[in-house]
Amino acid sequence: METDGCIAAGVIVLDEHGQILAFARADKPGFALPCGHIEPGEDPATAALREAFEETGLELALEPSAPYVAFDPTGQKQVATYLARVVGGALRETDLHEGRPCWTRIADVVDGPYGEYNRGALAHFGIRY
Repeated sequence: METDGCIAAGVIVLDEHGQILAFARADKPGFALPCGHIEPGEDPATAALREAFEETGLELALEPSAPYVAFDPTGQKQVATYLARVVGGALRETDLHEGRPCWTRIADVVDGPYGEYNRGALAHFGIRY
């Protein structure tokens, strides 16, 4: 899938218990996936890994599957989301300006503020919720 034109990138990470890496949002109710803006000159895959590390403290590796690319709920930002796995680091225990990173139920991100986008991303990777 083409990632040109994307301005943000994120990840979907599942743990061995079927929980998903997410944020308990600070600015609105619900949970969101780790995601952030792509820096000038940065490719979306690199941005997804960088943002996930900055937001969660976890070092990730991307799976070889094609990313899910779609517009966010505002219809203004094209976002690339990658399937990833944890390879190191430790989950931050503190709130960041965006919220608190955590492992939660997949249903929580489906019902969160970006639920429509997240449902599409989960379906793209064959993840049931």
